Amino acid sequence: LDAFMKMLQVGLLSLSLEAAPCAARAAERPLADPLVRADVAQGSTVVNRRHELITLGVVARELMPLLDGSHDRAALRDKLVEAVNAGRVAFLREGMAITSAEGIAREAASHVETTLAEFARTGLLVDAE
Repeated sequence: LDAFMKMLQVGLLSLSLEAAPCAARAAERPLADPLVRADVAQGSTVVNRRHELITLGVVARELMPLLDGSHDRAALRDKLVEAVNAGRVAFLREGMAITSAEGIAREAASHVETTLAEFARTGLLVDAE
């Protein structure tokens, strides 16, 4: 407790009753918290802006580093297709891998939308400033 009080006194720590701002929905060019983007390089569990632990799946781990505000959904879909083609991600239907280019692109687009919605719901996205 003394250490916290000293950090408050010298300005290393601040207290707030307001929640950290999070994006309510993914923007056209989604932006994730930079700390979350860095955390995902260390493993599948990240900490959101509400200080909750969030475990990311394979697709989420593939997309998170790309959410720097420079990629639109089409670019994210294309990057996810590249990940499938490189063998880092697989889309399955009824236990069988989807292998057609059209099927992969369709699944990638769907996964981008559902993953971005989940990122917004769990407090991993921020509004661009």
